[in-house]
Amino acid sequence: MAFSDQQIAVFLESDEASVRATRQVYGLRPVVKQIDTLAAEYPAQTNFLYLTYNGAIDDVRPSGSRAVVILGSGVYRIGQLGRI
Repeated sequence: MAFSDQQIAVFLESDEASVRATRQVYGLRPVVKQIDTLAAEYPAQTNFLYLTYNGAIDDVRPSGSRAVVILGSGVYRIGQLGRI
């Protein structure tokens, strides 16, 4: 239901580290999913990625090279034509 470890810890009157450790014992980890920004019209090189607990396998694996993460970037709509 998208609760963070910290939110669950507050509810359980525990601490974040204990909640995270329990989650890891049960093998609960987020997976990486992607959204094809070109709707498969062309091979997309810049898919949007997100983490979710609603999945079993990652859509992509880490490349091992440096990456950039943009957090809180605002509203994006698939098919957006660069208008802000």
